[in-house]
Amino acid sequence: LRDQQVPKRLDYFGSFNEVLVLMSDDAPLLIVPLHLLAHGRVSDASQLRHVSGAADFAQALGLSLEPATHAEAELAAHADAAVVQLGPVRASLRAVFWRHCVLLGVAVLAALGTGVLAANGALVSGFVAVVALGVLAVDQWRFRSRFLDLVEHRPASPDRVELPNILDGTRDHSAREASLQIGADDVVHRVGATEAWIAGPRLGGAVKCVWSDNDQTVRFLDRHDTELLVVDAEAWIPAGDDSALQGACRRAGIEYGHSARTFGEGGPGVPLLSQAELGDFVIVGPLATTVIAFALFIVHIAPFDDLDVPRAVIAVVAAAAATLSGVAQLRQWRWNRHQTSLGGRS
Repeated sequence: LRDQQVPKRLDYFGSFNEVLVLMSDDAPLLIVPLHLLAHGRVSDASQLRHVSGAADFAQALGLSLEPATHAEAELAAHADAAVVQLGPVRASLRAVFWRHCVLLGVAVLAALGTGVLAANGALVSGFVAVVALGVLAVDQWRFRSRFLDLVEHRPASPDRVELPNILDGTRDHSAREASLQIGADDVVHRVGATEAWIAGPRLGGAVKCVWSDNDQTVRFLDRHDTELLVVDAEAWIPAGDDSALQGACRRAGIEYGHSARTFGEGGPGVPLLSQAELGDFVIVGPLATTVIAFALFIVHIAPFDDLDVPRAVIAVVAAAAATLSGVAQLRQWRWNRHQTSLGGRS
C-alpha cells in the first residue's frame, strides 16, 4: 500500500508512507507500517523498502513484492484481524493525551459540582473528582519515574559490551556521560535524555561499523550500507586506538572497517527511541492536578470541627493526589536544575 492507499488508522507522521501487506488469495494476513521497521536515514519510499527489510522478507518467503491493486488496498483497509500498530512513542503519548484530558475534565467538572450541588450530590461529585485526580497523580508519577530512571541509569547490558567513554572535563557534561553498547541483538547509544536503539546483526540490523578519522565519526550500517546510527568517535577512540571498538564489534558479529573519507553531514536518522524518553512529556501536567486536588482538599477539610467520614475520605485522597503529583513535578524540576547547573560548568 502506498500514499493514498494507506488507511488513516495506519498513517504515520512522515513525508511518505508505505505499508507492507502479506496477502492470501482473498484476505490480508499481516499488515505492517514500514516506518516501524526502518531505523536509518530514509530519503524516499524506495529506500524505505530496503531499510525496513521488506524486499528481503518477500525474497526469503519466495514471494514477489508488488504494488497493491485497488481491490487489495480495500481489503487491507477494512481488515479486522490484521496486526497493526502506530509508532510506539507517538501512539503512547496520544493515548496519554486523551486519557489525561478526559480525567482532568471529569475532575474539574466534579470539583465545581461540589460547590453548587446539594449535600449528597456534592459528596458524589467530590468522590468522582478525587478518583479522577488519584488516577492522574499515579499516572504522572509513573511517567516522571520512568523518565528519571532512563536519564539516571544506563540501560542494562547483559549481552552487550559497553565501551569506556574517554572524554575529559573540558567537554560538555552530556557528552562525557554518553554511553555506547554493542551487542549481537542491539546497539545502544545513550546521550542526555535520549536512548537510540538499533538492531544488531543477529536481528538483521547493523552488520558493519566504519570509523572515519577525517570527520571523527563512527557509523553503523546495514547490509544495504544505509546509515542506522552515527556517533562521535572522540568519545570511544583514545588517541587513534580503536582496539576496544574493534573488539566489541567483532564479538557482536559486526564487520569493522576504517575509512579515510569524509562522510559529511550525518546523524542517527530515525532511531528507535525508548518509550521512557518522553516520559517527562506529560501533556496535561502535574501542576494542574496538584492545584485542583489541593483546592478540593481545602473545600472538604473545612470546617474541621464539623468533619464527617465521607468528607474526611475525600480530603485525604485529595491530599494524597496533590502530594504525589507535586512531588513528581518537584523531582523533575530538581533534575532539570541539576542539568542546567552542570551545563553552566561545562
